[in-house]
Amino acid sequence: IMLGATVGFQGKIITYEIESSHHHAAVKNIQELGFQDTIEARMGNILDPATQSTIREDGPFDAIILDLPVPDQAVDLAWDILKPCGKLCSFMPVIEQVSRLVKKLKQGKWFDIEVVDVAVRKWQVRENATRPRNLGHHTGFILFATKINESPPLDWTRKNRKMLIRKLEAQGKIGKLEPGDMDFLDG
Repeated sequence: IMLGATVGFQGKIITYEIESSHHHAAVKNIQELGFQDTIEARMGNILDPATQSTIREDGPFDAIILDLPVPDQAVDLAWDILKPCGKLCSFMPVIEQVSRLVKKLKQGKWFDIEVVDVAVRKWQVRENATRPRNLGHHTGFILFATKINESPPLDWTRKNRKMLIRKLEAQGKIGKLEPGDMDFLDG
């Protein structure tokens, strides 16, 4: 719902639930809060080939957020449906899930892989006696990664910068540069 409020009418969120009770609750919340034009809740498992086919038809997407036991098994789908430089985010309660997902991402064309440990510690607030509750902590991990732009990386040497300028000049995309104008290429 918070994503729906963030996206507003500028985008579309599609969520998949494998548990019918979760799906029913999501649909109810979406309708009660008036997000039916922004959020669509569907029943299905994104690891199922038929569901993946539907998701691919709906794409491409700016981002995918995963909350499933085996997020590493959804990396190929994420690659297929994300736009260049699209974002992947995954919540995982177990560090072994993180390890498997990072390993899978590093085998592909992903960059800016970052893992954040999220710990929840409840506090007891009293006048002159505010302190953490002595209950255990819940920890989870959130991973962020970015799909590499499919364009080949540019070797940004002076020679290649000059070649790019000449190509853009020839295509009429920029005006003719004089030799002195090329000094900025040394930076």
